[in-house]
Amino acid sequence: MRKWYGHDVGKWAEFKQRYFAELDAAPDALKELRAHLRQGKVTLLYAASETEHNNAVALKAYLGRPPPTL
Repeated sequence: MRKWYGHDVGKWAEFKQRYFAELDAAPDALKELRAHLRQGKVTLLYAASETEHNNAVALKAYLGRPPPTL
């Protein structure tokens, strides 16, 4: 999906929507990360030169929401 996005800011809203849907579908993948968040500060790394529109920014926004109910 990051290849599809290609850091095209015009696709940012749809990228976040698709990324959030993928994360919603894989709650077990986030269990360890959420456990670390409960313990304190977590640093999200990214390799993009774009600092405001990248997967780490999207992940931070996702993690700031309440977990989805399944």
